[in-house]
Amino acid sequence: MSPKMLAVLVLCALAAWFNRPSPGVDYTYPVPAEERTTAATEKQEFETLFFDQQPLASLATAGSYTVVEVYINTCAICKRIEKQMPALLASRGDVVMRRVHFPEDGMSWPLDQEVTMNARLEDYRICGTPHIEIYKPDGTLLVKDDCGDKHALRFLEAWLADETRSG
Repeated sequence: MSPKMLAVLVLCALAAWFNRPSPGVDYTYPVPAEERTTAATEKQEFETLFFDQQPLASLATAGSYTVVEVYINTCAICKRIEKQMPALLASRGDVVMRRVHFPEDGMSWPLDQEVTMNARLEDYRICGTPHIEIYKPDGTLLVKDDCGDKHALRFLEAWLADETRSG
């Protein structure tokens, strides 16, 4: 087997491994509700949530499935999600989107508060963008990303593909 063929085989195996279904994650999509209960998309600044000490769960909207996406403007996957979401929101009146902009240059604070602020930042478990969290209409967590674990991103991508495919 040629080195080129071996490299392709290894890359395919790695891609399959990273995209494998996660144990314990239910990939059954929510059943549609009768009508929309809130505005479909709302934007927030992460720094506002952080300094007000609000967790991402505080963005969950009662009566709707809430997709929370933490993004930066230069994230290609975030841009793709932003383009695909309107079709899902139009077809699913029970889904809302909460986009949370993370500052491109990161966050800074006074040196005397650095340890405390970094510990609080770690509580969010955001290790890259997009960071996705999806909440049920009762406000409980359906699925979320947790640093290297991108269960919610895979869930959202599959949900978008399933509900917005043409034909």
